[in-house]
Amino acid sequence: MAAESDALLLSLADVADLEDFMHDLHARVDDRDLSPGEDLTARAATLGVRVPEFLAGQPLVYEVHDEEDHRVDGRALVLVRPSAQRSPVSRLKIICGRWGRTTICLECGWIWCRVVIYGRF
Repeated sequence: MAAESDALLLSLADVADLEDFMHDLHARVDDRDLSPGEDLTARAATLGVRVPEFLAGQPLVYEVHDEEDHRVDGRALVLVRPSAQRSPVSRLKIICGRWGRTTICLECGWIWCRVVIYGRF
C-alpha cells in the first residue's frame, strides 16, 4: 500500500514541477521569439530555468496550433492558477510543446493561467 501511495505522491510532485517549469519559462520567453520545432528544454537551460528531471533525455518540442485544430486522442489534465500578468490589457499568451505522445500547453491571459496536459493516461 505504501508503494502505491509513494507512486501517487511522486506523480503529483512531477506534475507540480512541470507546472512550475512552464510558468518559469513563460515568464522569461516571449512566444514570438520561439520557432516551431524548437526544443523548449534547451531554450530553458540557456535562460537558467530549471528543467524537471523527468523531461531530461526527450525534448519538449514547441508547437503552434489553432485551438480548433488541436485534437488529441486521450484525456486532458488542467491546472489553473491566477495570472501573474501585470497589465490588464495583456494579450493571451500560449506556449505549447509536445513531449513524446503528450501535448503540454500553458495559456495565460490577464486573469488566469492554465496548464493543459493532453494525452493517454
